[in-house]
Amino acid sequence: MNPLLLLSTVLTLLLHGCAVSERGPVPIKVDPRAKARLDREASMQAAWIGKSIFEVEASLGEPEMILQIPGTGTSSVMVYGVLDTGSYCIDAFRVAHGASPTVTNYFCR
Repeated sequence: MNPLLLLSTVLTLLLHGCAVSERGPVPIKVDPRAKARLDREASMQAAWIGKSIFEVEASLGEPEMILQIPGTGTSSVMVYGVLDTGSYCIDAFRVAHGASPTVTNYFCR
């Protein structure tokens, strides 16, 4: 093979590899409610962690369901469903049972 042809081919490939794309960055699709969901989770955690479940029930009513957490014996989850149509969070509170049942976490699902 002609060394000059080989050199020009290699240089062409190298320069082509360094070319800037005209397409630009590919946009990332994000769920428009993602920020609303994160914001709700943060505000609900700040408002309810450490509170009595009786305060939660007085404010939000009875939960749609109560789920036992296997293996804990002293924890459950109170599920309220969607109370906020801006975020469409399914509101759920983890509860530690004892002398005074207390909210230990809130989850937006």
